[in-house]
Amino acid sequence: MHMTRSASVAENDLVLRVTGAPASTPGRFYYGSVMTQTPFGNGFRCISGSVTRLPVAFTHSAGTTAHAFDSSAQLPQVNTGTSWHFQFWYRDSQGGGEQFNLSDALTIDYRP
Repeated sequence: MHMTRSASVAENDLVLRVTGAPASTPGRFYYGSVMTQTPFGNGFRCISGSVTRLPVAFTHSAGTTAHAFDSSAQLPQVNTGTSWHFQFWYRDSQGGGEQFNLSDALTIDYRP
């Protein structure tokens, strides 16, 4: 998982991107205040604390998707000087086991 644009609260132009997920699969970006590493599904849940799920997103035929993150519309509020951790949780019926997996986590330190 990675980001494009900036981590500026004032510019509010952050885009979250994931690659390597199964094609045409539903999932959700979510974020939280605490970084952790807990076995979950076929991977690790890396986020805990106050967790917020974003709307469902579908991956494209190449297993990629993106979400424009509007920091001004989120609760809990994203402010300058705060750090948030993001991850993508997706269905993985071909992966066996628990039938779902997660991307690597991404930490974003917000600046003015």
